[in-house]
Amino acid sequence: GCVQCRATARGFAKAGVAIDIIDVSTDPAAAAMLTDWGYLSVPVIVTPDGQHWAGHRPDRITAAACAAAQTHAQLSV
Repeated sequence: GCVQCRATARGFAKAGVAIDIIDVSTDPAAAAMLTDWGYLSVPVIVTPDGQHWAGHRPDRITAAACAAAQTHAQLSV
C-alpha cells in the first residue's frame, strides 16, 4: 500500500476499528467502481452508511471510528 493507505490503516487500527482492505491493483471490479465514482487516487474509504472519501483524512477517520464504535460496524478501505 501507498503511504496514505498505510497511514489510514494505522489511524483506524489506533482507533480500534477493524477494516477490510481491498487492493484495487489486484481487484479490477473495485478499481472500476472507484473510477465510476470519480476517484483517481487511493485510499478511498467507504463507511457502512455509504459515505466515502479519498486520501488520508484524520478528521474523517475519527468521525468514522466514533460512528463505527456506536454501531460495531466494519469499514472498507
